[in-house]
Amino acid sequence: MFSGQTFELILQRMLDRVSNNVDKREGSVIWDANASAAVELKLIYLALEEMLNEAFGDTASREFLIRRAAERGLTPITATQTELTGSFTPTNIDVTGRRFSMPNSGLTYIVEDLISSDLYKVRCEQPGAQGNRFLGTIIPIDHIQGLQTAELIDITVFGRDVEDTEALRQR
Repeated sequence: MFSGQTFELILQRMLDRVSNNVDKREGSVIWDANASAAVELKLIYLALEEMLNEAFGDTASREFLIRRAAERGLTPITATQTELTGSFTPTNIDVTGRRFSMPNSGLTYIVEDLISSDLYKVRCEQPGAQGNRFLGTIIPIDHIQGLQTAELIDITVFGRDVEDTEALRQR
């Protein structure tokens, strides 16, 4: 809407309002004074263009899209954590509340509840779908005396990533 408002056009309009009896060539006092103001006006037009884009859902950035959606009672769908089943041996060691990591993944897990004699509910501490990618051997973050094996064997609840900006825009 304001993209046609170039420095040159703004400056020319300003100089057109000055009497022709005055020197308006580049480098003159009038030209220099108006050029500085024309730069500032161009910056204002850019800010107005940005404000206009942020005012509508189809062009708003994520921050302002979330604010627009909130006006309609919508919020972005949040990320959830993956819940898994873990197997630990020997079975006489209680690992509830203990933290583990998956080698080479950057993911950490916490053991939440005992399901059966050797199976536990385990939650990935990082939210999102990244927790859905790995099963296998996990390593205790702090030493657990007597622990022989620790393994993630099944995903019981798949983690979900935060709603993407374009999906929110469409919703």
